Amino acid sequence: MRITVRCFSHVRDALGADSLEIEIPEGARARAVEERIRQMAGRRLEGIPLRLARNRAFVEPAEPLADGDEVSLLPPARGG
Repeated sequence: MRITVRCFSHVRDALGADSLEIEIPEGARARAVEERIRQMAGRRLEGIPLRLARNRAFVEPAEPLADGDEVSLLPPARGG
């Protein structure tokens, strides 16, 4: 399945991109996207909790995904 990943704050900084597309296996769940992104980021996201949103609605990590979904990875808000 092809998934669009939207990156915010720490995730954007770690990957150097606002969004990207990844391939994950059919039947994968939202946690698979988080795992892939953490692998891509190496240690840069270590210790940072992430919320997941599927097609702009918050979901649990066990949420099933479909081809073409958009998954957003949202770290805690930064001060400023």
